[in-house]
Amino acid sequence: MEEEVTTKMALRGPIDDNALEPILNPVADEAGEGSHDRIENGTPVPTVDISDTDSSDLPKSDTSHGTPVDVKGMPDEQEQFMNEGPLQTQPRWQCILNKRALPDDRFTAFGYDIVDGPAVVKFIKFLTVTYLCFFIAFAFVRWVDWENDEYYTMEQFWKFDSSFVVTDALFFFVVGRLNKQNGVDHLAWILPILVATLYSSGVTRLDFMQHSVSLYEMRCRWPPGLWIFAIIVTVFVVALVYAHIRYIAQQRKLFEKGFEISFCTAFFLVPSIASPFFHFHHWFAGWFGGMHFNLNVWWSRVTMAFLWGFYINGIAVYGRDPILGCEYSLYVSLYQRCSFMRCYVQGIIDGAGNATHPSNYTGIVTPFVPLDWRTCSTD
Repeated sequence: MEEEVTTKMALRGPIDDNALEPILNPVADEAGEGSHDRIENGTPVPTVDISDTDSSDLPKSDTSHGTPVDVKGMPDEQEQFMNEGPLQTQPRWQCILNKRALPDDRFTAFGYDIVDGPAVVKFIKFLTVTYLCFFIAFAFVRWVDWENDEYYTMEQFWKFDSSFVVTDALFFFVVGRLNKQNGVDHLAWILPILVATLYSSGVTRLDFMQHSVSLYEMRCRWPPGLWIFAIIVTVFVVALVYAHIRYIAQQRKLFEKGFEISFCTAFFLVPSIASPFFHFHHWFAGWFGGMHFNLNVWWSRVTMAFLWGFYINGIAVYGRDPILGCEYSLYVSLYQRCSFMRCYVQGIIDGAGNATHPSNYTGIVTPFVPLDWRTCSTD
């Protein structure tokens, strides 16, 4: 009998001798005399019965991409957005920073789903955090009497700017790949936003910082201190951009990122940058630059959150002014035939004649000569 069993088992390949123990010694197995021990290097090692073990105590794998992957041992640079929460190996302070206030998959109330779907839930979280931080910034800069537009009210925000903020946030959310990250309702996202809000308002307390970024200002009015500050910031930004390019090259996504940036530049920057009225508002800088720092590493996420704080601060302090400024306002007023323009029209009978859709402003209103950054004059 022993030879027959041994012959059959040998057909399946070499096995450990203790695998035959329950078959060859059934009496010892029933008696419990060490039959459940395995032998390693001649020493019996007790086996462990896991039949009553809670499955939550066992190591878990992420199977969201079809192949089981051990999330616990995966470094951050290789996560590929597969984690749905802080890594188990993170220190306690990191777990606190990454702790989300609400789940990312759905919102429920009284047992009913209010919002379902991770992408929609994450966008609502992002929009909620944006508005909450806006309200905080709006109130704080006026409470401490930092530089702000004293004529800009909350009523004007809701009436004129709120809808644009929603569309800005939606485009930022899509290009920034925020649907592939954890929700932003945690301190690792909120703290950089608040720091950026305080920083961008605090530096305006310095006299040499009270200038805008335009060709005329830079050529004619920037003091030496501001140029030194701009050079330092430029060096830091170049280093940060280089780090992103290097990481993207390692991921073999240079063409993908290049198309993304070129697409946004062609639609949002190129049509306006040549205008003498173009003003690079820091709300626009935070929005346009922040959404491209969208790598799934901590320093890229912090950069994105910090620049989104710039966007929030710019609107909370000055409003969402158009990047073409007065040129845009004049264009809208003229071609909408706004009744209040009658107060400014000169020579409308002689200049406009019977034209109902003039191709330019000449003859409708007295032409305005913009500032010339080349000569620092209006000649």
